[in-house]
Amino acid sequence: MAPHEINDVIRVRQNDPPDDVPGMRTVLLDPQGRLVFLEAVPPQLAEPTSPAKAPDWSVLFQAAVLEMNRFQPAAPQWTPSVAFDTRAAWSGSFPEAPEIPLHIDAAAFQGKPVYFLIAGPWSKPATPEQASGDQKPPGEVVYIILQLIVMIGSIPFARYNLRLGRGDTRGAVRLGLFCLAVGLLVWVIGGTHVASVKEADLFFMATMRALIGAVSVAVTYISFEPFVRRRWPQTLISWSRVLAGTLRDPLVGRDVLVGTAVGIVLALVQAGGSLVYRLASGPTVRIGIRQAVLSGGRNMVGEALFLLNDSLYKGLGILFLIFLARAVLRKQWLAAGAVTLALAGIIALNEPNPLIGWPINILFFGLMVLTLMRCGLLAMVLSLFITTFAGFFPLSTDLSVWYAGEIVFTALVVLAIALFGLRTALAGQPLFSPD
Repeated sequence: MAPHEINDVIRVRQNDPPDDVPGMRTVLLDPQGRLVFLEAVPPQLAEPTSPAKAPDWSVLFQAAVLEMNRFQPAAPQWTPSVAFDTRAAWSGSFPEAPEIPLHIDAAAFQGKPVYFLIAGPWSKPATPEQASGDQKPPGEVVYIILQLIVMIGSIPFARYNLRLGRGDTRGAVRLGLFCLAVGLLVWVIGGTHVASVKEADLFFMATMRALIGAVSVAVTYISFEPFVRRRWPQTLISWSRVLAGTLRDPLVGRDVLVGTAVGIVLALVQAGGSLVYRLASGPTVRIGIRQAVLSGGRNMVGEALFLLNDSLYKGLGILFLIFLARAVLRKQWLAAGAVTLALAGIIALNEPNPLIGWPINILFFGLMVLTLMRCGLLAMVLSLFITTFAGFFPLSTDLSVWYAGEIVFTALVVLAIALFGLRTALAGQPLFSPD
């Protein structure tokens, strides 16, 4: 199978390619490896049989690690999107969380299960607009607007600087080439590959995705670099040294270490927000881990490389927004506050409780903007990468779970970045003075 759409990583996803070929199956598991969703496309031509045998629903319950006798028959609620001739439904709860009600729908075709769904309080049917993609959540609309401001707004500034021969053009080119190389590696390592002519299509899709990202990053950087270097030079000192190739500079190490520490703090802020929701609203389920991370080593590395590029793009975008807001509002603190509120709206507008969502996200993005203004662009980009990485990759002290390898990988990446920053910042000096 080959994907049809250009996404963060060019790979097969749940709905890409669409489930329209007989024999296709979609299987979703929770982090404990329990079945939560099954959908199988039945054959186009039904086999003539005697009265179909009753489906064995207990097999599905066993895959979901649920005891069927603890569930009571109920009326079906969720309609399968595949053909079926038998339906059944049950109500009950998880044995470890009896306070959370569950509803299970199942369907079969000619005695073979083709549909299974575990629905909870978090399960809401999509409206026709949401299903077609015509309706976006308010936070996503804010994100799209900010993206357009960065993409379109940076072009005239970049053109102006290039025409006057100002700005770090060499650094912009290096940054763009780096993002291009990483973008291609994302697909080579973590993308889908097929032994057919469709591989050429996938290559062109990945190249277009990487080129667009690389050009956007380079243009955004050259658009604000001369202005920021003149007004806030401390923001770009360590960043410029990285672009120049001096990775062993102690100032670079300091900002890497600071960015790692701030990223961990930001991850704790997000975890604290989830805890507040649980205390204020009762039992909740908030899962941010990307499914691809749990799909094997190369998918995991591909996601990590994508997050690196994504953090660079978003970090440069945030600095451009502050530069643009400073030009309009004339005050640095006012510009930083306006950008913080705008960034907080990306997530807070989608939160179920604004009294919790807004303070948590203002704190989150406020710390990020403060890191940018006080410690520089490099520290902020690293903090963004660390907190996103810690949110999308599993972290736990329980190494008996089946994804223990992914947990170790997550911890080792964060530890390696922190140790590199510490060693570089010390510049060969001992951590503790012998005196």
